[in-house]
Formats: sequence, structure tokens, C-alpha cells
Amino acid sequence: MDHQALLAAFSDTVEEAFGVSIVLLVDQSGSMKPFAGAVPEAFDRFVASLREGGASESSRLAVVTFAERGEIALPFTPLTAELRLEGYAPEGGTRLVDTVRDVLLALLERTWGEDERVIVAVITDGKDTSSTPEGRWELQSLSLRAQTRDWTLLTFGIGIDARIAARSLGFPDDPDSAQTLARSAESLFESLAYVSARSIPPPGVSGVTKRRH
Repeated sequence: MDHQALLAAFSDTVEEAFGVSIVLLVDQSGSMKPFAGAVPEAFDRFVASLREGGASESSRLAVVTFAERGEIALPFTPLTAELRLEGYAPEGGTRLVDTVRDVLLALLERTWGEDERVIVAVITDGKDTSSTPEGRWELQSLSLRAQTRDWTLLTFGIGIDARIAARSLGFPDDPDSAQTLARSAESLFESLAYVSARSIPPPGVSGVTKRRH
């Protein structure tokens, strides 16, 4: 993916940092065609659940889809804004590792608030078919850096073993971080409901923090 475009997508538009920044990476390869309508619906439910949980004032969301290449579907946008996942049209192979690598590289380059939580969630239903060999090694290092910052890295396997997918990304493979789900539309709803639960700040925590300079 274009590095400068990613930096722009993950840039700040206000002086204050958000308490929670969520980045969803959603498989848009041809094997996801049965879920072409379910994915945008699951996204709408996800946004609604975050708002109902009181996260609107403290959270922002970005979405990157991937097939033969990664695409920025939604740059960082506050939950208080109008949010839609448009143009989701599954086609082609699966460039999973390289897309996650490019996203983490951009996220690790930017400045975060002192108490800002970063959640990166990957949803995929298939084996990587398009990434480069060097991308795998680079991603392992980037994932380790993200974990040393206490970022939450989640993997959801729709009809595939999420533990294997997580290991290929250098993500944690424990049951709380890598979840294998049935190949169904309901699994998409389940995966994003779990991300929502992990994203909502605890009671009494406002979420909005001062930016580190």
C-alpha cells in the first residue's frame, strides 16, 4: 500500500487525542463474496454498539480492506461522525500479510496520546495468496513492537483456524486474541461485537487524552 496515503489516513484532525483508536482490516477477496451484503451490515451494527456503549466521544475508527492489494475504505473518523462502509465488493486473491505490515508500519510511525488505546483487528476467511516472502519477516518485527506498546491485536478466522492466521501475522494466538468462527454471516457479527466489547472504555474513563509531543 502507498505509505504516504496510509499516514494521511491515520493522521490527526484535532488537537486532542482519542482514548481509543480502532483499525479494522477486513478481507475483501473473492472467497468473501457470500458475505458481500453481511459485511457492511456487520459494520453498521458494530458502530451502533460502540455508540450505545458510550464510546462516541472517545473513539475513532479506520477500515482497510484487502484482496489483491490493500485499500483504505475509511480513514480515521470519529464515532460522532456519519460512518458507512461503502463499495465493499469481494474479488481476487488475499494479500493479508503485506497489508497488515503496511498498516502497522504507518501506525507505529505516528504519535499517540499517553493513555490512548490502539486496537487492530483482522477479519479473514482464507489463506494468504499474494504477499511477499520478505513481508512476513517484516511483519513479525512490527507486531512485536506493537505488542510492546500494549496495543490490542485481534485475529478472527471465518471458517479457518484463527491461531494459524494470527501466527502468520505475529499476533497473539491465545483464545482471547485469536478466535475461530464458523463460516457464516453471523460470525461477522460476532467478531465485530467482540471488538466492540474490547474497545469500549471502562465506566468512569472518559477516554480523551492529551497528545504526547
